[in-house]
Amino acid sequence: MIARRCLRALAAAAATLGALHAGAQSPAKATVLPVAGQSASGMLTFVEREHHLDVELALTDLPPSRPFALHLADDQRCPKIPGTPPSPHAVVPDVAGLRADAHGRLYLRFVLDGLTLSSIANSPVAVYAAPDDGGAMLGCGPLSVKGFVTMPPPPPPAASLADARACMDSEDRVVALDRRGDADKAAVDAARTAESRVALRDAQAVHDAEFQAFLKAHAQRCGTLRISAQDRATVLQERAAAASAAR
Repeated sequence: MIARRCLRALAAAAATLGALHAGAQSPAKATVLPVAGQSASGMLTFVEREHHLDVELALTDLPPSRPFALHLADDQRCPKIPGTPPSPHAVVPDVAGLRADAHGRLYLRFVLDGLTLSSIANSPVAVYAAPDDGGAMLGCGPLSVKGFVTMPPPPPPAASLADARACMDSEDRVVALDRRGDADKAAVDAARTAESRVALRDAQAVHDAEFQAFLKAHAQRCGTLRISAQDRATVLQERAAAASAAR
């Protein structure tokens, strides 16, 4: 099993990816609908963090291979639902320089610093056909309190048996690198001269950088996969059989 310290390190590395489902609050969703004569539509998903919002944008039926811009919290660009409370008028930067693919689709994740769900509630979202507001409005939708639908975070995808083999090998590598770090520290503490201590600390820094890079790679490949107990048992049985055959 991975040591407790390794598990904490893996969790920290996975958190840097911004995965919305991994240990996150339940996301809130708002819908963008096409305006008259246009077809753009989609969904924005917001997850509130301590000091920012993680935003996931998925739009379809945009002008193919064309730039456009996303505008949040501006009552002048997109009409509000009648009867909704006043907008808190949060200062939200425009998300410009976006481009749909050849099929008119866009998927994007980004961060809005210093904002909460309550600070943008009852504010509109507008999608424009040009980054400089010179194009036609393609779609809009209010981020009303009633428009937010709280959904439970989806479970991580199940790993295949091949993924289980690779990720369990990767876990073993994490343990080995972590143990090497402990050995590096012990060597530095036991150094008898200043010169040897400097050399050992330089080697320790190189090893630590390798460890952090491997943690990141491990999180990217395995951090969002769910390995079943059955697959873990199968891999352990395969390893035991291979070890027995090698004797």
